[in-house]
Amino acid sequence: MPASPITAMTDRRVFNGIVNMRIKPYVALRSLLFPESRTQTLAEETAQLDVLTGSYGMAPFVKQGQRAILMDSLNGTSYTVACPFINIKRTLKYGNRLAARLAGGSVFVNNDTGALMQAIQQALAEDADMLNTLIDNREEWMVAMLLQNALAYSQDGYDSFTVDSGKPGGNDFAATVLWDIGDGTARPLSDIRTVKRLVASYRGPMPNVAICGADAASALFEMIEADLIKPIKTDSGVLAGTADLTRGVEDDGMMYIGRLGGVDFYEYSGSYPDDTTGADTPLIRDDYVEFFSTSSRSESMRDLYYGLIPDLLAIMNGQAVTKRYGAVDPPKVDQGTMQGILKSRPLPWFRRADWQVSLQVV
Repeated sequence: MPASPITAMTDRRVFNGIVNMRIKPYVALRSLLFPESRTQTLAEETAQLDVLTGSYGMAPFVKQGQRAILMDSLNGTSYTVACPFINIKRTLKYGNRLAARLAGGSVFVNNDTGALMQAIQQALAEDADMLNTLIDNREEWMVAMLLQNALAYSQDGYDSFTVDSGKPGGNDFAATVLWDIGDGTARPLSDIRTVKRLVASYRGPMPNVAICGADAASALFEMIEADLIKPIKTDSGVLAGTADLTRGVEDDGMMYIGRLGGVDFYEYSGSYPDDTTGADTPLIRDDYVEFFSTSSRSESMRDLYYGLIPDLLAIMNGQAVTKRYGAVDPPKVDQGTMQGILKSRPLPWFRRADWQVSLQVV
């Protein structure tokens, strides 16, 4: 009996290999804030989230022979949060989508089903890539919302949740003079200093990256072009207030603007369709600049968790502790269709949300 052209692809391990070996597209915010070293796969559905606040004092002196003095711990709160669950699929059936791949050749040649097998595998791989991209986009959205402390989701018939990062209200404020006021009274360097002083009050590393929304970036460009920001030589030799467009639009969707006050400024044009209205919405608010640090100390306070995949077969096969789990539902005899399925449970988190600052500049 000839082998079925889809036998190999109905094996969950084969499809899961396609998912995990895929080269992921570069996603700006996720890549900057949560490098691979900060991702953790969990053997349970919940993540233990810590919110740390405050700063350290100083050690007291004691007389020789005196007992050690018990010190208070750093202020903090722990939460147990269920990782949000993504479970999506795509149906593959024989029709124009597959037949088109066989144009100009016979479906069966000497009972050789290799061409058909290859077409089905390619279609499944394309479906896996599309499903992965949808999850990439959702993860990018989660990181953007976490920066704003606005990570919330609600869809009738699906799921709803709200995650409060504990970001202080004072870490979201407006510049004293908005940057789009063209009379020369705006003071972006002073605003950057204010941001750094705020982070320093929480003993955090100084922000070295600033991501601008569209209007904020336009205002900064206009000040630079109007020579309203005086050139200041930085340690790297870059002139503050000089837009270095030689780097152009980066592969990650960001445009480098320039270096001001020791901070690299970028414009990010990434957007997402609003879950409620479907309207195209910027990931970075148009009138805001998001400040954060990419230093190793700051990264150590950020984690991207992936909860256990709630799939009995995945658990029994030892494949449930993973970032994403892919499977193929075998063909239905009466329909002749099959489905590619992809599951994930991502949850990004800032243990020091007070080290990120949102500045409204327009």
